[in-house]
Amino acid sequence: MAQQGITDPRHLRLVTEGALFRSVVERGVAPDLAILSDDAGRFDVLTHALCRIHAERVLATLPGCNEPQREALASVRSALWAIYDALKAYTEVPPPRPGHTADVPDQEATCARRVARLFHGKRPGALAHRPKIH
Repeated sequence: MAQQGITDPRHLRLVTEGALFRSVVERGVAPDLAILSDDAGRFDVLTHALCRIHAERVLATLPGCNEPQREALASVRSALWAIYDALKAYTEVPPPRPGHTADVPDQEATCARRVARLFHGKRPGALAHRPKIH
């Protein structure tokens, strides 16, 4: 790389990471692979998502300008944690054995509906004028 004039440590790292990424994609890893992290810049590659705790921390920093807004924010945070609890429970339920039906309701669909309601549905009155999260 020095022959190409690439000597800066940061640039060397970027070129190396690019070559490694190309290599894993050619071996079948999906190029839309998501990286789940704590929002540290070093993980801001590919499709990036925050883990649930770090995503919720952003909400925790919103102060709310008045009591109705603070109550609405608390309601949204509570609903978000309830969804995370449901997702955790879903991941702990073993899949049904082949030829058997599940004894639990379709938790994946239930969680998906709750997320859709929270992020795409009607907002509490105090937050009604805030832009939707996509």
